[in-house]
Amino acid sequence: MTQQMRNQINVQDLKPDQLASVKDQLSQELTILVPLTWSLYVPGKMNDTSRVMLDVGTGYLIDQPASTAKKLLNQKALLLSVNLDQFQSTIETKQENLLLENELIQIKLNSSNNSNK
Repeated sequence: MTQQMRNQINVQDLKPDQLASVKDQLSQELTILVPLTWSLYVPGKMNDTSRVMLDVGTGYLIDQPASTAKKLLNQKALLLSVNLDQFQSTIETKQENLLLENELIQIKLNSSNNSNK
């Protein structure tokens, strides 16, 4: 038997209180990706899951409780969603205007070609 197989535990054999203990241990140590640069991330472990460093833009980080950071990120996601909807609406309007302008140009070209004949 290999060392890895001997270290594995069948979770079906554990009692509920043991499962709760394992769950607490796993939730206390989360594997995350830590940004080194804008495009380079390395794996890391998060020992204290109650507090996080939150990037608020332009290189500024703030230390926040996880619950507060989650609220801030949800607000940011909602704002981005609203902005995306507005942007999509603007794009659709501009596409409609472009189609109308192309139709007008085509009509004018056709009428000038007909008048030249």
